[in-house]
Amino acid sequence: MAAIVTSMTSIERLLELITAVLTPVKAHSLDRALTQLDVEPDQSLNPFDSKRLYVRAAIDGLKRPELEALALRVIERYSGASEHEEQVEALRASLEVDRTGGKAPKNLIFAGTAKPVIGLSDVMDGKIDIIEGAEHCLVYDRPIGGDGLTWMSLADWYGEPLDFDVFGGAFDKLKERLKLVLMSEAEHRFFESYWAQTVEANNWNAPALLPQVALLHDPKTAKQRGGVSHYKHQRMDFVLLTRTGKRVILEIDGKQHYSNDDGTSSPRLYAEMVAADRELKLKGYEVYRFGGYELMSQAKSDQAVRDFLNSFFPMHGIAINTPS
Repeated sequence: MAAIVTSMTSIERLLELITAVLTPVKAHSLDRALTQLDVEPDQSLNPFDSKRLYVRAAIDGLKRPELEALALRVIERYSGASEHEEQVEALRASLEVDRTGGKAPKNLIFAGTAKPVIGLSDVMDGKIDIIEGAEHCLVYDRPIGGDGLTWMSLADWYGEPLDFDVFGGAFDKLKERLKLVLMSEAEHRFFESYWAQTVEANNWNAPALLPQVALLHDPKTAKQRGGVSHYKHQRMDFVLLTRTGKRVILEIDGKQHYSNDDGTSSPRLYAEMVAADRELKLKGYEVYRFGGYELMSQAKSDQAVRDFLNSFFPMHGIAINTPS
C-alpha cells in the first residue's frame, strides 16, 4: 500500500509543479502556451477566472509517462525565463527524484554473441568486471544524459575505437554488429523496421534499439545446472533507454512463449511469461510485447512498428517524424 501512496503523491507533485511553472503566464496567453506544449486547453473554462484551475483542468487526465514528457517540454520551454526560474528548478529537481527507473544503468551489456564470465570487482558497491568473453559483447561505458541513449550517441561511441565518425561509416558498422545477435526472422524484421523509421529517416536522436541486453546473470549454463537455469530469461530481446528516464523492454514472442515443442498450448509457459512481465513492471520497467504473427512479413512489421512508435514517442516526449 505504501508504494501506491508514494506513486500517487509523486504524480500529484508533478501536476502541481507543472501548474506552478505555467501560472505566471498571462491569462490571455495561456491558451497558446498550452498549445505550444502539445496540451489541449479545456475550452469550457476561462483562464481569466483562475489560471491555476485552467492549467490543472488541461493536464489532470495525463498518465505518468505523459506527465514526465510534458515536464521535460515545460523545462525546455521556460528555462532561463526569470519569472519562471524558481518553479522550473523545482520541477527539474522533482523529475530527477521521482522518475521510476530514471537512473542510468550501472552496467549496460548487450549484443553478446557468447555468454561472458562476469566477476565482482567490488562486492559492496556492486561493481563488475568481465573476466572472460569481453570481445563477444558490447559494454556501453559512457554517461547516459538527459536524452537517454540515442542512436547518435551509440554510433559515436561504437565508431570511435574503429576510427569511424558518425556519418563516415559508424552507423553502418553498428548496424552490422547489432544484427549478429538477432535470434529469429521476426527479430530481424522488427529491427529493420525500427532502423528504417529512425536512423534511415534521419531521426538519429531517437532511442537506440539495443538487442540482447543482459538483465539477469547466472554464471553457470543450464547444462551445468542439470538442464535447469537459475534465471529463466537472462537477456531481453530489445531495450530502449528514453529521455524520460524509462527503461523500456520490447519482447518478440514466438510460439515457444506459449506452446510446447509439439505445438500444443502450454498454460505453464504462458503463466511464466506473464509472471516475469509482472516482476519487471514492479521493478519500474515498461514492457511491450509483439507477437510473431504481427511480424510475419516486412510490410506487416513496418506497420506494427509504425503504429507503436506513433503513440510511444509522443508519450515519452520524443519529437521525431516517422514515415507515413
